[in-house]
Amino acid sequence: MKLKNQLYNRKEAHLRALLGKSDMPLKNSLICVGVISSVHGVHGDVIIKSFTQNPSDLLDYAPLYDRNKKRVFSFKLKRVIEKGIVAHLEGVNDRDAAALLRQTELYAEREAFDDEKEDEFYFVDLEGLTIRTIEGEDIGTVKSMQDSGAGTYFEGITPDRKIFTAPFSKEAVPEIFVKKGYLVVNPDFILTAWKNEKEDV
Repeated sequence: MKLKNQLYNRKEAHLRALLGKSDMPLKNSLICVGVISSVHGVHGDVIIKSFTQNPSDLLDYAPLYDRNKKRVFSFKLKRVIEKGIVAHLEGVNDRDAAALLRQTELYAEREAFDDEKEDEFYFVDLEGLTIRTIEGEDIGTVKSMQDSGAGTYFEGITPDRKIFTAPFSKEAVPEIFVKKGYLVVNPDFILTAWKNEKEDV
């Protein structure tokens, strides 16, 4: 199952798709929940690619903002389609105005999401944590969380900008302390050779 940016439950060994993965940096208090992908019709409707488990759940996290929180989006759900949802944005009444919003990412406040259950984590809360080995050595920080379809893994970056990856499993990451700012990794599970950030990984 292909997922984006998730809440990961290691006890139940499955993923629930709740949040969106963006290539753009996330603001501290905002989480990307969708993106305006295209225009639909001539009356200003748009197609929104939703990153929530059920596409229409995106409405539950309103109000939604652009990535700089300079614009607030209010919209009415028209219908759910294979590509996402068709919605009408307030104040957007023609195709040209809607076209200007294509590829606009939609963000919700972090506080709009439920607190994590035990051993569950939002990806956005894991990114930036210090990576500490089981021997107690700090080797880098979590650069990003990824899902390959075959499994979830994290990408780490060392202080000298070298990249490595490891699976996000209980065996590889036995302990996570979000509030303390670090997670513990077993070095035996590091998957790739260490490379410079500018190289292809």
